[in-house]
Amino acid sequence: MKRRPVYSGSTRARTQDALRRSATTAARPPPVYIYEPEGPTTRERLAALWQPFAAKHRTRLAIAASVLITLALVGGYSLLQPPAQNLSQRDINAAVNFAMDERPRPPSVASMAYAAVIPSVVRVNGYD
Repeated sequence: MKRRPVYSGSTRARTQDALRRSATTAARPPPVYIYEPEGPTTRERLAALWQPFAAKHRTRLAIAASVLITLALVGGYSLLQPPAQNLSQRDINAAVNFAMDERPRPPSVASMAYAAVIPSVVRVNGYD
């Protein structure tokens, strides 16, 4: 029993031109490389050296990696922070004087006395 291909939704047949093109690409010989590396590649040699070391020191490598990641995060955070201001005594005095000049004025003594006495004031309409 022939299985239906899952990957193709096409129901029409290929044209002759498409068949000719696929026949020419299939007939090409594989590419010939001038330089064929002898022996294992650099990646394979490094993997052969790394595997026993990593298996032996797995816990220490995990701790070292977490320390390096933490240091990178803290260093990145400190690089993103703006630099601290260099304030002189003159700058501090100017800021204090500005705050003192711009604060709201307290009410006058007379208005505070009026506010304290006004609830006790009564109106007398006459003597009887």
